[in-house]
Amino acid sequence: MKQVKIIDDKNKLQKIKEITKLAYGKLPWTEKQYDEDWDLNYTKYIGLFIDNKLIGYAHFSYFCDEYELLNFAILPKKQGKNYGFYLLSKSMAMTNMNICMLEVRESNMKAIKVYEKLNFEIIAKRKNYYHDPIENALIMKWVKQ
Repeated sequence: MKQVKIIDDKNKLQKIKEITKLAYGKLPWTEKQYDEDWDLNYTKYIGLFIDNKLIGYAHFSYFCDEYELLNFAILPKKQGKNYGFYLLSKSMAMTNMNICMLEVRESNMKAIKVYEKLNFEIIAKRKNYYHDPIENALIMKWVKQ
């Protein structure tokens, strides 16, 4: 059974980090940053569970109805099955989101295709935003219709 729900159990943070590392090859934040972020009252982790197992997540910060997608990952062995689209579309529908912003590596065509399918539009580019390797970021925006 496929289910999208808010992750409110801090014990799941370790699994979130495992998924991130498997999907990206490394963690973008330190352990301390993950712990501090979890305790903030303006961040939300939303998970995709298959048969009660976490296989992906979307991590947002928000203020009122404006959200920023901070991170998004699906287990590599589960990628290519439309789970990313499913997770994000359900996440966007279950919140009071009216605007969502994100940054994505210019070369990350898989993610860009998912975002475009959800009607995100490229609004700007940040030169040399990412490191290891250095790469431009595309800034994308979605506005509820």
